[in-house]
Amino acid sequence: ASDFKKQMIDVAPVLASVNGLKWKIWSIDETNKEASGYYLFENETKLNTYLKNVFFVGMGNNATVSNIVVKKFEILEEPTAITRGPIGKN
Repeated sequence: ASDFKKQMIDVAPVLASVNGLKWKIWSIDETNKEASGYYLFENETKLNTYLKNVFFVGMGNNATVSNIVVKKFEILEEPTAITRGPIGKN
């Protein structure tokens, strides 16, 4: 596994304890040196607290990460439920 993958494995248990985080899906494209994550928080307040106090602090201290883009989206609950999206699960 790449060094980045190893870092993410080390970070995952810490992230799992973040207040309000229901789940995160991790993804990576090693060929293009890109990674992404899809997060589900209990509410926007907890998401914003995480971004301010954890995410940007941690990413700012990680020399292997650059060009960070954060986008917030509203979940379309009805079609997500039809396609079995895990929005109601921990």
